[in-house]
Amino acid sequence: MLATLQKLEQKLSKLQTEFRKVVSENRAIQRQRLEQVKNLPWQLAVLQAQLPQQCRAIAKNFSEASGDRLERFEHAILAKESHTHDMALLRMEKKVMRSCNELTNRKVSGKQMLRAHYESAPFVGFCIGDRFDGGWLAIQRRMNGSLDFNRNWTEYRDGFGYPDGNWWIGLERLYQLTSVRPWELTVDLHDFSGTYKYARYNAFAIASEDEQYRLKTLGAYSGTAGDGLRDQQDMQFSTPDRDNDRKKEQHCARTWQGGWWFNACFKSFLNGPYQNNGSTLVPKIAWHPFNNDWRGFKLVRMYIRPLD
Repeated sequence: MLATLQKLEQKLSKLQTEFRKVVSENRAIQRQRLEQVKNLPWQLAVLQAQLPQQCRAIAKNFSEASGDRLERFEHAILAKESHTHDMALLRMEKKVMRSCNELTNRKVSGKQMLRAHYESAPFVGFCIGDRFDGGWLAIQRRMNGSLDFNRNWTEYRDGFGYPDGNWWIGLERLYQLTSVRPWELTVDLHDFSGTYKYARYNAFAIASEDEQYRLKTLGAYSGTAGDGLRDQQDMQFSTPDRDNDRKKEQHCARTWQGGWWFNACFKSFLNGPYQNNGSTLVPKIAWHPFNNDWRGFKLVRMYIRPLD
């Protein structure tokens, strides 16, 4: 009996030794696996760095073997990318309004994201809801003299100022808007004595930069301020660094210190220096038919609305 117990004890001891060996080996394997996992991000980074080079090599070999198939493949990819891009633009078109007239409540005034069409860049504009049933877009505003309007061609083309403050929307943006659909125009004028008058035109559009943003369309006038823009109709836009007016002996934009559709030179000039100095004809904001004089103005703004 004792001999049998001794044999069992020896077997148990051997089994314990073998168990400890297996546990030790398992721990070694676990440490090895952990080290491998730790190295995975670095190995992945190496593979990512090598991937473009390998792809170029594959593409080169494939091109040499079958350049025509590769070209067709590239065209297919480009066509897919173009289609995806167009779909994204169409989705954006649905989200961004083309005019303030599309507001659910167009009698609300404030800044809105707008675009002329889906191929044009979106911009922040100011919608005017408290005039003539609302839905108007501000294209010019003078509230005080804090912003200089005596600027060059590039600035007048691209726009400057603040949509809810002193503002020039930009000739290129104005062309994009008025070239794709019909618009009407309203001009508000407040002089320094508190008198308010307005001018409305039932059509308004300008030409492209190739035509120097000519005031090509000006519809019938109505209102109380007098037809101050008629003399500027069909005139190209001029700035102090670009003379497009019809007065050969004078550069109107440089003399009167601002950009406008000068003829020779003007009966209205809403981008002149902001000042109140009576009715003397000096560089200033002007609208002669307002009272048949050259008084300055405290507040002016131009705003447009689509007719369709």
